[in-house]
Amino acid sequence: PKKEAEAVKESPKQTPVTTEAAPTTEPSTTSQPVNEEPATINEAPVEEHVTPAPPVVKHTSTEYVKIVSEPESGFYVIAGCFTMKSNAVRFVKTLKTKGYQPELIHNNESMFRVSYKMDSDSITADSYLKEIREKGDEEAWLLHVN
Repeated sequence: PKKEAEAVKESPKQTPVTTEAAPTTEPSTTSQPVNEEPATINEAPVEEHVTPAPPVVKHTSTEYVKIVSEPESGFYVIAGCFTMKSNAVRFVKTLKTKGYQPELIHNNESMFRVSYKMDSDSITADSYLKEIREKGDEEAWLLHVN
């Protein structure tokens, strides 16, 4: 350090060399003077318009499902068999929305059977069973009640 200082004193025409990184090719940005006080902007007051959510309307129409405890003699195309009445009722309502006229049959074994349709003729009932299965309900079956 002393020798460098003496060398600088002896030859004043030399400029000191610094070991900084070479300038990058990025454009240089010039800094703008910063106002310490924010500019005041005269704006009209903003009114907030809050639209209330529409009221929730629950469809409370009561739909009764008839439960047959003594089915008439014939052939029933069964869509499902349930141990819980509430599940059977829900399934009946689902089938009604699909355009069927299902019937809920309660047997003595505490089972609730949901039928698509009843027919007194076995050939017609079997034909309807095949039609139901082709529509996608391969679990449907035929119940004969004497």
